[in-house]
Order: sequence, then structure tokens, then C-alpha cells
Amino acid sequence: MDFKMVSLYSASNGDLYILPRGISKKWGGAIIDLELPHFLESGYTDQMLESDVKQVVDDWNVMEPSEELKPSVIEKVVKVKGYVKAVKNMKYVSLEWNVEEGYTVIPTINSGKNGFDHLEDESISCGINLGAGALAQAIRTAIALSK
Repeated sequence: MDFKMVSLYSASNGDLYILPRGISKKWGGAIIDLELPHFLESGYTDQMLESDVKQVVDDWNVMEPSEELKPSVIEKVVKVKGYVKAVKNMKYVSLEWNVEEGYTVIPTINSGKNGFDHLEDESISCGINLGAGALAQAIRTAIALSK
């Protein structure tokens, strides 16, 4: 696969939910979160963050996403009914990897009912050959930039 995507949801208390994504055949190739969540409790280290994120990147498209879009995976994970309620106090970061450019981390703005809008101008390109801590720093920066 030439590209992979991951969703990162940061709760207001600093907890982090990391979800691999996959391509839905039913929904015409839409890229949707998979029900394989990873959780990092607030206070996680850069090493823990990078290790979990890289593992989740490896889980890209390992299974067919749920055919039902509701409830969403994040609703199931946080056990809150309704997407808007589930992510109300969260920040979202999209992490993308592709074979030619490496990692890109994209902050977003929470638009309520409309979900999250990518702040493309704030994207952080990390490249392919990352030093220890570089990916974690990019993710932390993107979380800070997200609104």
C-alpha cells in the first residue's frame, strides 16, 4: 500500500485515542476508522506515543471497516452516544504516511456537527527518515495547533 492514515483524538484531560483507518468497499472507497483502538493515558512519553502510532499505522486497512457508520468508532470507544457529544471536548489530528513523502501530521478545527476541518496550512511534514522523538513532537505540536 502506498499510503496509510491514522486518526488521533486528544481528550481535554490529555488522554489519547489512536485509531487505524481502512477503505470501505460498501461506502465507495471512503476511508473510515477501524475498531482497533489504542489508548494512551495522559502523561504518556514520546517513546510510548511513537511506538503506539507506528503500530497503528501498521494496522492500516487490516480489516473491512464496519458497514454501519453509526455509531462511529470513537463513540463506541468513549461510550458516548452521538458523534458531536463524543468529540465535543476533543481535538483531532490526522496522521498520513505515504511511501514517497513519509509522515505528515495535520491539525484540525472542531466544527461541531460538521466534524473536523483539516488545517492544511498548518500541516507538519516529517519526511521518511525520522530521528527518535521527531514524530512524537510533530503530533504534540499538531494537537496544540488543533482547536
